[in-house]
Amino acid sequence: MSALPRFADPVPHSRSLVAAALLTALGLPGCSAWLFSGVDLPDRSRPVVRIDTRGGIEHGVATEEGILFLGRTATSGPCRVHYFLGPDPAVTDGEVEAAGGVFCRARVDLAQQSVPLLERPLQPDDEIVGIYWTPEGTREFGATPLSSPESLGGIRAEGSLLVLDDPDVPAGAGLFVVPAETPDDRLHFVGLIAGAAEIESEGRRQRVWIHTGLDRLAELVRRPERDPAPTRVRFRPDGIWVREASGETAEVPASSR
Repeated sequence: MSALPRFADPVPHSRSLVAAALLTALGLPGCSAWLFSGVDLPDRSRPVVRIDTRGGIEHGVATEEGILFLGRTATSGPCRVHYFLGPDPAVTDGEVEAAGGVFCRARVDLAQQSVPLLERPLQPDDEIVGIYWTPEGTREFGATPLSSPESLGGIRAEGSLLVLDDPDVPAGAGLFVVPAETPDDRLHFVGLIAGAAEIESEGRRQRVWIHTGLDRLAELVRRPERDPAPTRVRFRPDGIWVREASGETAEVPASSR
């Protein structure tokens, strides 16, 4: 599976390190508590986000292919991303862009609790776990694929319909599995809840939820991308410096002309 350009990891400025040490000494909460806690790996159990755009609010997931969401309120322009840095909520500004397939991406400076994409078909013994962002933290829900293919408006929707145990799940909620073949318990991204519908099954009407599916993820990673552009260092007001595209065109070596 091809990879898309990753966001630059944040590199703290010296003033930020001093500030983090002071916060720790004062016993204040925040990311500084994690920096000096001795924990080997950051918490990646809540890779879900809320994106505020000019058109409204959306839910999404921070993945290794970027912060993905459905783009129903905006497909471009500024946005604000609410996410989790370890156990603590955080917020940062970004830009919305088309990502490929049915997805949009919120491009931000700082790294997130990114999860990998599931690179194989769903198996019958995979347990799907749903998670979405809430002001109080996160909420989990169970998701069960329909046991047999169903017809939705005359369209066969095999593999894309779920029965959920939470009737209030919003569009854009994330779906994950923990593959049995992986050595750790890290979540792998399966898709986003796209909406709800009613179908008639065995003489009764049943409410089901539609998700984007792994084929849409395949469209995402197959989208052609430009070669990485030259970068420059940019200092943020919070003392962190990051690398960003400089807007200049990379020089082509004379030997390749």
